[in-house]
Amino acid sequence: MYSLLAMGRITWIKIEYQFQKNLDSLLTMQKIVRINQTIQVVTNEKLWEAGIDSRISMLTPQDGTELLRLEDACFDPKLYCGLLTQSSIANLIGRGNGFILLYKQENKLGGYAQINFRSNQAAGRFYSLAVHSEFQGKGIANLLFRNVEKTCLSLGATIVLLEVREDNKALRYRYEKFGYKVYRRIKDYYPDGCAAIKMRRKFT
Repeated sequence: MYSLLAMGRITWIKIEYQFQKNLDSLLTMQKIVRINQTIQVVTNEKLWEAGIDSRISMLTPQDGTELLRLEDACFDPKLYCGLLTQSSIANLIGRGNGFILLYKQENKLGGYAQINFRSNQAAGRFYSLAVHSEFQGKGIANLLFRNVEKTCLSLGATIVLLEVREDNKALRYRYEKFGYKVYRRIKDYYPDGCAAIKMRRKFT
């Protein structure tokens, strides 16, 4: 029979091994994207070196199930289109021209932000963001959004595009405070018929 000390040591070794395994996975994760006719190889290490918060990393296949649960909890398909699915997540991890940034705390998913890139423009499209209810009110949404901007700039995308529902005036005002300007309105954009307000910011 193992002593409590021996059992505790074995448990610690397992935890340490799993931590190292997770760290190795994060460091070796890479994604290829094309921005403005330039191929970029993106890694978590490269993003962190560019100033991205160390609690933020790119989506891995192991995160898919938890990410879908968060998506289902945060978005009503009657109000929003283009929500994440298993196939869209697989595409983003694979050959899709974009990726998802995850915020984690103690290995628990707190939120995500999705970025898509324009292959023929120096532009990144901020597509979606969600924060778990347990992490709301703690500045995580703002942290993710600011790191989306940093990510775009670090990869040479000097224009960030986004859209908001026309009836979400509070969110539109927030983006305007961040320097985003309206450049287009698209009627009947969302499933309930609400128009979309397209906004962009050019970084110099």
